[in-house]
Amino acid sequence: MKLNRKIPVVMLTALLAFASCNKNEDAATPQASQVPTQFNVNIPNSLSPTVTNYARIAARLEAEGDTALNGGEIYEGIRDYIAVGELGGRAATEIMKLAAVLLTFNVSSGTYSGDNDKRLKNLALTKNASYLGKAYQYKLFIKDSLSGNTALEAFWNLSPVDGIAIISPYNLDKDADNTKNSKALIRVDYSETKSNGYDKQMTVYITGLNTPIEGDFNNLKMFAGLKGNMLDVYGNSNHPNVNLFDMGNVNYAFRAKADTLLDISVAEVILPPSTITSLTNIYELYSVKNVITNYAKAAYPYFATPEGAVYLNRYLKNTTAPGYFVRNTGFVGAGTPPTIAGVSFSSELQNLSSLNVYVPNEIKNLNIGFE
Repeated sequence: MKLNRKIPVVMLTALLAFASCNKNEDAATPQASQVPTQFNVNIPNSLSPTVTNYARIAARLEAEGDTALNGGEIYEGIRDYIAVGELGGRAATEIMKLAAVLLTFNVSSGTYSGDNDKRLKNLALTKNASYLGKAYQYKLFIKDSLSGNTALEAFWNLSPVDGIAIISPYNLDKDADNTKNSKALIRVDYSETKSNGYDKQMTVYITGLNTPIEGDFNNLKMFAGLKGNMLDVYGNSNHPNVNLFDMGNVNYAFRAKADTLLDISVAEVILPPSTITSLTNIYELYSVKNVITNYAKAAYPYFATPEGAVYLNRYLKNTTAPGYFVRNTGFVGAGTPPTIAGVSFSSELQNLSSLNVYVPNEIKNLNIGFE
């Protein structure tokens, strides 16, 4: 199972394009300082890599035999899906940069051409809006002029920052990648209200991806919350027809903690079927170790015998939760904390019991939309 993390991210249009927009001088335009400078939670490299050798990972996952019995690659894979969620959050921050550019030029409405599709886009930046019954101070809206389809909506409050951004990459700019994923939507809920005890938090939703070759990945929901230097991350990605262990319609579910100062992390990965509608016993039933063990015994009956079990146990290294991650290295071991010079995994970091993944069937049927 491989993943291409090239998720389309909203791009800023050239400043000259915004300068030529039609100004509405009478509109009540907010000041540039009233745009959040950040709309996402940064995730350290130990959990969200800047660069990953996908060819190496894909080759190992697809190698016969290795696929069935390698827990380490499954734990390593969590970094790719968390990185996808983080990219969604960064897209929301780019939206705020876009709003700041508009305000710099005192623009509240106008048109511009897409970078790649050259189609006209209509935009509006207004005060006093609502989404899902909640009031917001500001709203940024962009639609494709020709089709009339919404490309972007962003709502936010200030002091403290709290808002939602929804993006349709296809309607924002119809390049080759976005055309392949014409139904994809990205939503980011971001807050600095500390209502849940976090200094800042975000929930990223991604739906409608079409990646039959690149991980067979269509939906994702991920939470990230930061308190001090401790980061909580949990979520699920949905894979309708994965080849991993001959499992179709499966969630790749994870919960993790990271020390952002030390850039070390601890994570648990499970592989439940997407049809599961409850979290009861989900961590035990669908642990990496149990899934690999059950697959191995079904595919190779010898492993179900007492003699075969001896050999099977030799291959179950790095399948016991949790997995441990260090800086840019990524996955370094599972089960018990590895001995690494200068690295110490605290008991707080290893305790994941307060975190829960989402119900798999809810992620399979995840739906988001514009106002």
